[in-house]
Amino acid sequence: MQSTRMNTLGRVQPIERLRLLPSRPLGRPRWHSPVSACTSPTNVPHAARRRRGLSLLEIILALALLAGFLTMLSDLVSVGTRSAAEARDLTRAQLICESILNEIVIGATPAEAVQQAAVPGYEEWFYSVMILPLEEESLESVQVTVFRNDQSSARPVEFSLTRWMIDPEIEEAASSQYDLESNFFQ
Repeated sequence: MQSTRMNTLGRVQPIERLRLLPSRPLGRPRWHSPVSACTSPTNVPHAARRRRGLSLLEIILALALLAGFLTMLSDLVSVGTRSAAEARDLTRAQLICESILNEIVIGATPAEAVQQAAVPGYEEWFYSVMILPLEEESLESVQVTVFRNDQSSARPVEFSLTRWMIDPEIEEAASSQYDLESNFFQ
C-alpha cells in the first residue's frame, strides 16, 4: 500500500508524487520528492552532489572559440566589401566606356584619338580613344579605355571596349554621292 500524508489543506496526498513547493530555499531544486528532501547533502553520493556551473576553463575555451569565429567572420565581411566596391567601380567604368563609344559611333563626339581626357560628370574618371586602321580600307577600329585616377587603390580599375566602324570620311563621301544621285533622278 502506498503511504500517504495530510497536506496543509487537509487532503490526503501520496508521498511518492512530486510536488511544487510554494517557497523554495536557495540551492534546492524546484521539483523534488519528499524522500530526497529528508536526506542531507552528506548522505548523498558524490556523483549526485555535482555542482551545476561552468568551470573557468570551459568559459575561457568558449570565449576563445567565439573570438576565432568573430575573426573569421570579420575577414569574410572585409573581403565581401572589397569585392563589392571593385564590382561597383568596374560596372561604372563599363557604363562610361559604352556611353563614350556610342557617342563616337553616332557622331556626337568626333572619331579622333584622345589621351587621358576627363569624363564629364565624373571627376575621378578619365578616358582614352585609339583609332587604328584595319586591313579593310573602309573600316577602322575604335578602342575606348576608361580608368579611374586613384593612386590609393591597390587594384586600379580599367575597362576597354573595341568596336569596328565605317571610317567617317568614307561614310561622308558615300553619303554625299548618294545625295547627288538621288537629286539627279528627281
